[in-house]
Amino acid sequence: MIRQHGSIPLVTWEPGDGEVLNKANQPAYSLKNIINGNFDSYITQWARLAKAWGNPFFLRFAHEMNGNWYPWSEGVNGNATGDYAKAWRHVHDIFVREGVTNATWVWHQILGAIPRSMVSIPVIATLIGWGWMVITSVTLNLGAAGSASTTSLIPTGGIIYILI
Repeated sequence: MIRQHGSIPLVTWEPGDGEVLNKANQPAYSLKNIINGNFDSYITQWARLAKAWGNPFFLRFAHEMNGNWYPWSEGVNGNATGDYAKAWRHVHDIFVREGVTNATWVWHQILGAIPRSMVSIPVIATLIGWGWMVITSVTLNLGAAGSASTTSLIPTGGIIYILI
């Protein structure tokens, strides 16, 4: 349906247990387990399915990594400095190995949190753009005099980088 409208979907891939996703302590989903290949069969399967689908999409893997609320954040869940970039590269390399060319990678760090080791984008990808991810709030006033709408920006969100 999204592609029928000419849109390109953004897929957010959060490596964690969906039942407890907002809890940082999930040892099964530590960055070391991703780096060591514990999920390679799943990642490879996902990469092959993405390639077979053939349509372009944005892939935001393990976003807001510079916070402390996700199991892929450094400094929590047994993750050490430098582990995030290694895990990101590992997943990216599987997609490259499988010949996936329709994924555009999104590196998304949250504003307001102090970055640890991920102050730079992994050098295995090419930066093709950057921007802000902004959450908007829309208020509609549908009074008798007609309708009006206002949009205000909430100062949250994050810096995003578009990579290939």
